[in-house]
Amino acid sequence: NALATLAQLYNPASLAMDDSGNIYIADEVNNRIRKIRASTKIISTIAGSGLAGYSGDNGPALAAKFRDPYGIAIDHLGNIYVADLFNNAIRKINSAGIITTIAGTGAAGYAGDGAAATAAKLFNPTALALDDSGNLYISDNQNNAIRKVNTSGVISTFAGTGLAGFSGDGALAKNAQLNKPVSVICDHAGNIFISDQFNNRIRKVDTSGVISTYAGPGYFSGDGGQALEATLYRPHGVACKNGMVYIADAYNSRIRKVDTNGVITTIAGTGVPGYSGNNGPAINAKLYLPSTLCVDALDNIYFVDTNHVVRKIGNNGIITTLAGIGVGGYSGDTGPAVLARLNQPNGIAVDLQGNVYISDHLNKRIRVVDTLGIIKTFAGNGTVGFNGDSILASTAIIGEPMGVSCDDSGNVYIADQYNYKVRKVFAHGPLAGKIVTIAGNGICGYTGDDGNALLAQVIPQGISADAKGNVFIIDQFTGRIRKIDTNGIITHLAGTSSEDFGICGDGGIDSLADLNNPTQVAINDKGKIFIADEFLNRIREIDYIPGLATPVFNKATYNDILLYPNPAQNECTLLFQQNIAGAEAFIYTIQGEVVLAEQFANTSSNKLSINLKYLPEGNYFIKLISDGMVYFKKLTIIK
Repeated sequence: NALATLAQLYNPASLAMDDSGNIYIADEVNNRIRKIRASTKIISTIAGSGLAGYSGDNGPALAAKFRDPYGIAIDHLGNIYVADLFNNAIRKINSAGIITTIAGTGAAGYAGDGAAATAAKLFNPTALALDDSGNLYISDNQNNAIRKVNTSGVISTFAGTGLAGFSGDGALAKNAQLNKPVSVICDHAGNIFISDQFNNRIRKVDTSGVISTYAGPGYFSGDGGQALEATLYRPHGVACKNGMVYIADAYNSRIRKVDTNGVITTIAGTGVPGYSGNNGPAINAKLYLPSTLCVDALDNIYFVDTNHVVRKIGNNGIITTLAGIGVGGYSGDTGPAVLARLNQPNGIAVDLQGNVYISDHLNKRIRVVDTLGIIKTFAGNGTVGFNGDSILASTAIIGEPMGVSCDDSGNVYIADQYNYKVRKVFAHGPLAGKIVTIAGNGICGYTGDDGNALLAQVIPQGISADAKGNVFIIDQFTGRIRKIDTNGIITHLAGTSSEDFGICGDGGIDSLADLNNPTQVAINDKGKIFIADEFLNRIREIDYIPGLATPVFNKATYNDILLYPNPAQNECTLLFQQNIAGAEAFIYTIQGEVVLAEQFANTSSNKLSINLKYLPEGNYFIKLISDGMVYFKKLTIIK
């Protein structure tokens, strides 16, 4: 009831304007809808009591409770629609000021298509739009979809399959993949525009239902020039050979090479995602999100293509498929690899004899393709769990492996993330063919630096070994690279897991640098370490100090905390060893996505309580930053 310029807002999340020019604000953290009158510039609250909750339907909107109202839209009759983010619901305020729920049950999920929207499940809706016919479009953010509620109140999926990713341009939008669509609008011609946030694109769905990229991404440049001046887009893989550095430039759908003069070029991929070009020049082929890669002794390049295949770029520049038919599944052992099925392969390595090892993630196996093109299972029996060490690798249980690597002696290393261990399969000696744990005590977390790797807590999400058998663990979740030397000692090599997520640390101490989702490490014959720093769109390099056997790095300490109850339901409590002045808490999904962030100021206590009521059941990681320390725990929520 004062001039809007004198008002206080708290995280205003979106705006809408009615036909009279009045402006409506989703005042998110204040749990209110505010209105600025065009004629007077006076602000007022028109909905929300200011208290977080879910109540008030069929009564005055001013008495209702929201839980982070995030999106807002207005129709030509003056009805106001609100995306009630953590209530997983769409609310409607009619011209008389009465509020109702028109979509969502309040429970997070993805269900209800073809029936009344009030019985459907949404998951963190973030934005709303109305077309000229009165149909309502919802950015169903965590479901990676755009949902549509027609004028009869029936809900359907308009765009997106529900799986996060990028695909579908040129085809029906309902068959496309989106990645956290955060906003949606309609034009008067009936086209729908989607802010496809994690794909860094604006997507357009035309009146025939076909989706295309309308704007972005602008992340490819630099071929023929210095690599430092080039742009990459989510580089996911890196490999080295004879002074060359090879990069899987995933979201640019290319394999690129940096030569000894620092000049970058494309050696495979047209830049258009797809799967084509076999038996022709690799430069003319279509690739789909190429990820990890490796190079053999003859300069052939192997890479994982997200089409459930492994492809090969010969030293003559011709591309072929080495393994996989392009359909996920498990089949083909002891037969030609090109007829086998893989299921989300995520890692690759090649030994000195030319055998190619594949981390066949969802098949819970490491598979190997020999020099004759025959595939077989090398490690893992296809089940989840842990059945011990010093047994034949093919009978071992390795959960869902996150990567594979080889040293020059033929030993094979496996990132056994499910068991929070690093495993080794020996090539020679009394343990030949058998698997052993070389790092990880089986407990999720980050501890143990400068000690016995077997006693450490590790979360191996990728792995690389150098020629001598030093092993580098990639922990994407904490943003760190760790090293296990040949004496079994684990150390912190690079990355701080700070919340800056910035390009800090260049030219400084490796362990104090920020990394943001490191995905692959490569080590050249001079001891230089290269890191695919995916979300920073860079390849980072660590130089050894001349005359020293190992890099110089700064020590850091990561203390423990007590988390209870665990499993938790609606709330969990964190107990520190001493009183703290304040803290930041972040809860991540297993895939590393932040789903809750809270700040605690001036607590002067050793206890913190975190509200989990709005998170669905499942497994999570919890990270706290307090007094310069970083703490990690695995959290299970049950409902």
